[in-house]
Amino acid sequence: MRTHRLWPAALLLALAPVLAACGDDGDQKADGNDTSPTPSASTAATSEATDATGVPTASTATASPTKASSAPPPAKDAPAACDLATARTVADAYDLTLGAGHPGVNLSKEDGSSWRGTTCMFSVPKTVEITIKVADAGDFEPGGGFACPQPSEKSAIIEPVDDIDGATKAWWRTSDAPPLRALMRACTDDVLLDIQIDYADGVNYDGDPRTESAELAGLLLSNL
Repeated sequence: MRTHRLWPAALLLALAPVLAACGDDGDQKADGNDTSPTPSASTAATSEATDATGVPTASTATASPTKASSAPPPAKDAPAACDLATARTVADAYDLTLGAGHPGVNLSKEDGSSWRGTTCMFSVPKTVEITIKVADAGDFEPGGGFACPQPSEKSAIIEPVDDIDGATKAWWRTSDAPPLRALMRACTDDVLLDIQIDYADGVNYDGDPRTESAELAGLLLSNL
């Protein structure tokens, strides 16, 4: 006669959770479910910012700064004639006694160019008048541009001048007969300067007006 051995009920109850866990592991592997954690949003954004070689894409590249183009500064306006030439400056140049200059405006048209400049006239009554005329590039007729034309040769003797400091072009014009009518024209790249000398009839002039006018022109150009 066989005897059947029975498991104690308490032992079966203790093993039940272990057996259940083994069954769950088997079911998950059989279904093929992946239990690895999914990437977070920040990780995905980081991975999208680089390509396969790990180089930052165009969206994350830093734009190189561009250099601002440099342009030459605009030319400065020339001072008015009476601000540029004082009575003392002109008097010292010609060894004269002069009062204050009289400001004015001069309209000129020569060799196809037209301009409107400022003037300053100094005088010794019944003896001589000396007029300083100044025009810059902005005083020339629009569309014509700055110019430094040679003075007219009508009833005059003209010679080029090359000993005026700061001048790119210069001429000395004198009348071909008394009384003395003379003009020293000296120009820079954007300023035209005239020194006009008019002696009264019957008046003799002392000194060397050509040399004195060249020195005065160089002084005035240096003060622009």
